[in-house]
Amino acid sequence: MKRKDSLFKLIKSLTKSEKRFFKVFSSRHVIGEQNNYVELFDAIDKQKVYNEDALVRKFRNKKFVRRFSVAKNYLSELILKSMRSYHAQSSMDAQILEMLGSISFLYYKGLYPQAKKVLQKAKKLALEYEKLSIVPEIIKWQKKIMDIESFGGLGEKDVSALYNTEHQLIKKIDNINEYWLLEAQLYVEHNRKGMARDAQDMEALENLMDSPLMDTALPHRSYEAEGMQYRIFATYYFILRDFQQCYTYITKLVKHFESRPDLIRLDPFNYVNSINNLLNMTSVLAKEEENRKYLGKLQEMVQDTNLRKSQSLELKLFEVYYYHQMNSCIRNDEYRQGLNLLTAVEDGLSSLDDKVDKMGKIMMCFNAFHISFGARKYRQAEKWIDKVLDNPDRIVREDVYCFARILLLIVLFEADDTERLAKEMKVTYGYLYKRKKAYDFETMVMGYIRAISATKDRSDFDRLLLKMNEEVAALRDHPSERRIFAYFDFQQWLEAKIEQMNQSQQTDSSIRA
Repeated sequence: MKRKDSLFKLIKSLTKSEKRFFKVFSSRHVIGEQNNYVELFDAIDKQKVYNEDALVRKFRNKKFVRRFSVAKNYLSELILKSMRSYHAQSSMDAQILEMLGSISFLYYKGLYPQAKKVLQKAKKLALEYEKLSIVPEIIKWQKKIMDIESFGGLGEKDVSALYNTEHQLIKKIDNINEYWLLEAQLYVEHNRKGMARDAQDMEALENLMDSPLMDTALPHRSYEAEGMQYRIFATYYFILRDFQQCYTYITKLVKHFESRPDLIRLDPFNYVNSINNLLNMTSVLAKEEENRKYLGKLQEMVQDTNLRKSQSLELKLFEVYYYHQMNSCIRNDEYRQGLNLLTAVEDGLSSLDDKVDKMGKIMMCFNAFHISFGARKYRQAEKWIDKVLDNPDRIVREDVYCFARILLLIVLFEADDTERLAKEMKVTYGYLYKRKKAYDFETMVMGYIRAISATKDRSDFDRLLLKMNEEVAALRDHPSERRIFAYFDFQQWLEAKIEQMNQSQQTDSSIRA
């Protein structure tokens, strides 16, 4: 069933300049009812929330409202047609496809010499900018013209060359598709299980990486295939928590993109994504100078008005920029300064809503939690961790959801919200009990949740803190348990609580003395 608000979302996605162009375009291409469709466009654009009943009432005297679904479909097609025209010169794909339209026209008019000139230009652009999926269509038209001209003026060398070109091209496209499948399988495995935990998880990953595609000595790879191989290696090492190797391949990927600045200009999205991942690795490995360098590049892109023409890129830049700005504040213990970012983050997430990448949104909420918690704004921290947990469609990966539940308990403990803490302890305990344990840490936490909830005496509570700190310290050194400290430094928090406990005991001793 189609969503009734699809036209509303399409209109709301347009920039001001795109909306202006649509109105000019519709005045040239719609006869008779142009004003009706512009009025409908404006009425939908003014709505904050889509309300079809209000639109039907507003246009009750217009003929088009009798078949309102047809009118909406027509307006939607008209918008898309105008946007194809608007973006024709800014997209290489659109330019080449427009040339193919010209080739088709010239062919059916019998103007073959002119068609061949456009074909040569289209083929040169497609190969130069690695638009490999379009080239077979160009070659198809070359063959049609050869055929209708009865291969006049051509020799066996000419037709063999065209055959070999297409044959090699299809192999490259198949190769890219094989890399895509391998990368997709790696992500599906990662999204399903999170980080590799046991021998079974490792075996599944190694079986994927055992592909001949991952041979770094493979010759004659396309530019796209080479980049995909770097990305797959980086993802694999990230899942293994081998950050040094992940950094190595992410750096190769960024340099790979930067070797073709012309391609970055045409499609900067993947470049932004690679910078995002490089910033993650330079942060983890404490490569501060390199981190600042690429954060500066990211900031330049955020300030580049030309890049804001693409909404998907603008969304990605919003996500990446604020995530790493917050990350910088967390790394440098600048929590108070970080609080200044949170209003912009909250406003952006609210206005962009479901357009922001789901996992990206969750990790931004995690960073906002860290800043709020570090600044001792516990109610604010509670709000951000609730945003992570408040996902009824369970877009949250299992390990993320698990640690968010544990962090909620810590926040409620610090906020001294005993009523909600008691309730959430039961919920978390029940969740961890039913869940197939991925980390020893979870089993340990279950025991302490049960013990702490039954504690009445302050000395028992202090003893539990000390014992828990010892066990957390031991787990921190275990390679398969390190992941938990990426979400929250439990040991640092426990040590801070123990220090408070010791200070309190010293104060009590002084008072008694």
